[in-house]
Amino acid sequence: MSKPNAKKDIEKLKEAAGKKGEPKILYRARFKYEGWHYAEFSDHRSLRFLKYKGGQIDVVPNVEILDPDDPDKAISVHPAPQIAQTKRDRALQEDQNEAVKFPPTPIDYSSEYDLYREIKTFIHTFMELKPEDEIILALYVMKASIFDALKDTSFPFIHVMAPYGKGKSRLLTVMCEITPYGFYSVDIKSAALKRVSDLYGVVLYVDEKGSMDNELAAILNGKYNANALILNANNEIQQGFSAIIGYRIYGPMILAGRSPFRDDAIESKSFQVNMDFELSRVDVPRKIKGKLLDDFKERSQTIRGKLLQFRVNWHDKINDLEGSDFLKGYEDHTEPRLFEVISFFEDLLEVIPEIKPEIGEVLKTQIIRNVEVAAQTPNGIVANEVLAIMQSEEGKEEYTINGKSFTGIYLSAIYEEIGKDYAKQTGKILSALGLKTDRPRITKTRKDRDGNEQEYTKRYSMVRIPDKKKERELKSRYDLEFVIANLHSIEQVTHSTLDNEDDEDDEIGRGTPNFNDKNSQTPKITGSEGQNNPSDQSEYSHDLQSIVINKNIEREKNATKNGSGSLKTLSEHSKENEKTDTPLKNDSPHRPLRPEVNVESLKSNIQSENYITEDRGKEIIDSLLGSGMHVLVKDSGKSLDNKTFKVAIPKTYYDKNTESIETRMKELYFTRVSSGALGVVVFTRKLMEDRGK
Repeated sequence: MSKPNAKKDIEKLKEAAGKKGEPKILYRARFKYEGWHYAEFSDHRSLRFLKYKGGQIDVVPNVEILDPDDPDKAISVHPAPQIAQTKRDRALQEDQNEAVKFPPTPIDYSSEYDLYREIKTFIHTFMELKPEDEIILALYVMKASIFDALKDTSFPFIHVMAPYGKGKSRLLTVMCEITPYGFYSVDIKSAALKRVSDLYGVVLYVDEKGSMDNELAAILNGKYNANALILNANNEIQQGFSAIIGYRIYGPMILAGRSPFRDDAIESKSFQVNMDFELSRVDVPRKIKGKLLDDFKERSQTIRGKLLQFRVNWHDKINDLEGSDFLKGYEDHTEPRLFEVISFFEDLLEVIPEIKPEIGEVLKTQIIRNVEVAAQTPNGIVANEVLAIMQSEEGKEEYTINGKSFTGIYLSAIYEEIGKDYAKQTGKILSALGLKTDRPRITKTRKDRDGNEQEYTKRYSMVRIPDKKKERELKSRYDLEFVIANLHSIEQVTHSTLDNEDDEDDEIGRGTPNFNDKNSQTPKITGSEGQNNPSDQSEYSHDLQSIVINKNIEREKNATKNGSGSLKTLSEHSKENEKTDTPLKNDSPHRPLRPEVNVESLKSNIQSENYITEDRGKEIIDSLLGSGMHVLVKDSGKSLDNKTFKVAIPKTYYDKNTESIETRMKELYFTRVSSGALGVVVFTRKLMEDRGK
């Protein structure tokens, strides 16, 4: 039996607990209505909407909107209820582990850079990861907190890979806790996922993703592509369009598994976090429980509150940012899909320009990992075999089809290397790679029983050798050596861009931006939860990149043994940094440069000519650190082309001690080659190995 098509169907979707004639109720976590943004938050377990636009902010329990089918009636939009095991749990608030991580009341933060460092510090406290992965994850959480405000066509996901016992589940737990609207799941089936995504707009964390099937592939594409919909239709399909419902599940997703996806097209849409390495840190807690769990929950909730404030601050501005040419080198030297992924952080690079000097190494690591993982897939195995045979003298043959000459690779030559098991799927793989196959007649010679040469003709399966453009495309996606060779070109373009941007800043007098300018206060809610807590800020204010701290402290230990310096504790470094009156916190944990330091003591045993060895360069860095100069050890050392030795100085520190630093480095025969591109001033000196060339 047919129903009236549109009105009755919509009423059915909006049906709630109220009786007929009462306002219908809809549940949503975030939406926009009449120019205002609404975001659900938890106020002591009471769910409300934060209403904001253009610096204005308010709190409302629900929102009344007009019924599109009946203008005389209203629809009441309420905050989506917390997911609970039973209705009783929700009513009595007995479920202590909130399924959807709603943010608390917005909490102000001093700068976007400090917020980024606070997130990275939290991850570092509870997880052992590679430094570049901490950076990727911290930026991803910031971007995920505002994903539904972005005008973009795609949102890459993160694929965490490691064998059993390496901490994949712990990482997902840590990440989910600090992410507004984070949702941890051990299942990714379509029926539940589409409803959770539609109602809450969750940031999805999936543990043990399982094996790839068509349903999972569709979900991954739907999460990645902003234009994708998952469709549902009710039983009465005759109703036409009103019986079709589209669920948009687009948004961030972090998956954990033990191996790459077999389909490298799926893998190419993700950042890879590799946890397959030997764990060595003893400061990472084995178990989060008791008071540590309370602290874990409190700190993660604070971060969610600050990320809600970040959302308020940037919701209407994030899409107006104009990207620099910083990523231009990557666009010219990487495969298009891969560039689409690594350019994901382009807007955050403008929001947090301080991270530009370190993001280059992070992106290069991601490029290498992406290619390494792609090379392990069936597509990568076949592609690399084709590329290898192309470079050899064997396995190829010239042939003619319809009067046109081609050069091809015997399909049998590929089978010999990858195994006969691939025979059934190699044709599909070659087609997916965009490589054409032929079955030409090829004439060959062989000896008969009498030893005389005899011609014979036979059909062979051939893979047509691609043109140069296609060959480069395959190498950019699967050939690790080719990609690594291109990274040097990328680094040169990136450094040049950073220097140009810094020169432009100098020309217009911008200098180093002051992100702590109190004249540009961000909107915030007053009250006990909305107040900025100084103790929270101090806890993270001296996160100076653990890898740099450890290296610098180790160098000071060595300097102490040689009598050329004194070892300081981190707390002492932190206190002196607080005394430094600079718009940005110091980039080094070491004390300010002492004008009275005897430069002659640093010049001892240093060659009085322009060439040095790498060991001598390291000794110079040790001496500079021992004297109190701020040096970014991670960014110093031998250059990629092995021709120069670099000493990197934080620009904020350089600006306060320009004359002393210039004098000292000149006496050590170093030349300044960077004017302070977004936080780093670089001095170089030629390496001894390059002398005479």
